[in-house]
Amino acid sequence: MKRVKLKIGMTLAICFGMIFTGMAFVQVTADLPEKYALVIGISDYQLIGDLNYCDEDARDFANYFSQKGFCDVRVLVDSRATKFAIQNAITGWLASEVDSNDLVVITFSGHGGNDLPDIDGDEVDGFDEYICPYDTTPGVATSVISDDEFDLYLDTLKSMNIVVILDSCHSGGMAGAPGFTPKGVSAMTGDTAAFAPQFGGQNDCSFASDIFGNGRLILMSCQATQVCWDVPALQNGLFTYYLIQGLTTIAADINVNGRISFEEGFLYADPLVNTYSNNVIGVNQDPQIDDRITGEVETENFTCVSEFVNPIVAFMPVKNYHLGQVNTLLSDIEELLPEEVPEEIQNLLDEAQTHIDNANRTGNSIYANNELLKALKILNEVLSKL
Repeated sequence: MKRVKLKIGMTLAICFGMIFTGMAFVQVTADLPEKYALVIGISDYQLIGDLNYCDEDARDFANYFSQKGFCDVRVLVDSRATKFAIQNAITGWLASEVDSNDLVVITFSGHGGNDLPDIDGDEVDGFDEYICPYDTTPGVATSVISDDEFDLYLDTLKSMNIVVILDSCHSGGMAGAPGFTPKGVSAMTGDTAAFAPQFGGQNDCSFASDIFGNGRLILMSCQATQVCWDVPALQNGLFTYYLIQGLTTIAADINVNGRISFEEGFLYADPLVNTYSNNVIGVNQDPQIDDRITGEVETENFTCVSEFVNPIVAFMPVKNYHLGQVNTLLSDIEELLPEEVPEEIQNLLDEAQTHIDNANRTGNSIYANNELLKALKILNEVLSKL
């Protein structure tokens, strides 16, 4: 059997490889409030299940903030992101440095959960949501950071411009496609992903719903009853990948003012996360936003645009990942095929080839990716029959 090599990437590069020149951007010369960022990402946990790309999420956010001229960017990755370190960074460092007009951005990428017994009666479902620092200990409620506790941390800040970006699960786990890691854990039992789906079953009982407040913009990777995902093809959390892409491409500049706000970055990422999660992972991940800051939150003038990133082009790395899987399966099948191929197997191979041909003919990487996924499903069936 001949291995199929697609050329979709070349087609898209030609169609969408636009170069923007002669564009003028306004330069701000007046003094601006200071900008601070606390970036947290935990892939390697001390006592609970590890994740894959949360540390990469943190480094990518840190690079973005540094490029945007933040006066201080603190990064807590893996063993540095203990509960004490996170609390001290907010209630100590930020609380002592930040004024009311300053911009504060806090990002967290790591495990989250929702089965912490509520002790103050503010949860309809009887359980608090939480995020998991590095030293989370199964069965020890005080080792996590509950939504109520995190809200108290934020209350120590004088700033009325606080952005919180959460790329973690706040609900019971679901089963997705093989190779994708959900960012969900039960700190009560230590189980990851498929824990206690009866807990936290209401969308108004999310971690973020308890940290809403005036002067705060909360960007959430999924609904309270959903999980979010680490994605091998993107080398990032799904939400983080498309949010950072939105924050760094002129395609997200909805009001065409030459600057990308966090709100615009979110509106760019939202449909891409939904499309990817539904079509590739097979489990919906629907980002959420709560904005209680007057006007849009911008970091600085958007002055360095090198390329136009179309949502169709944004799917190219995903398509390439699944193309590699198709070729690997074809090689495995080629080695196992008997000289006389059974009619049932041949029919399946013909069906898979049709989907591969469809992917080859299109210039739309989203459609191509869907066709490759159909081919993968059929090829896996063939492999199981050999």
